[in-house]
Amino acid sequence: MKISIGNFAFSGANTEEVDGLRIGGQRAAEISQLLRAKYARVHNRDNEVTRFGFRVTRTHDSLLAAQKFLIEHPRAFPRSGVFSARAYATGSGGESTFSWEENDVCVESWDGSHEGVTTFFTYNLVVGLPKGMDNNAT
Repeated sequence: MKISIGNFAFSGANTEEVDGLRIGGQRAAEISQLLRAKYARVHNRDNEVTRFGFRVTRTHDSLLAAQKFLIEHPRAFPRSGVFSARAYATGSGGESTFSWEENDVCVESWDGSHEGVTTFFTYNLVVGLPKGMDNNAT
């Protein structure tokens, strides 16, 4: 799977493997609790956000290269931009692909570690405005 923000690829090289994909969403809800009312009222305020996470495992040429990557990588990738993910598989039926793009994405958090020459980075992204949507749309 190739995952990128703008021209920066988080994964896609032969030494990188993506796993642990996860996705979740949240909408803003307002809760009205009126004095002496038996039940509270819930109001859907929309403002939907989608959270998308994944882990990339990378194999480096040396222990020093892995440690250097672990320290320098968080300063190298963009914090926001146009997000794209492309999954591909080759099987008996030929090649199949799946693509996903979003306009308004921010890297909310990341976490890195290493074991020997292998580094592991977990990225958590927040998707605001979906591709092709107008922010004023209802």
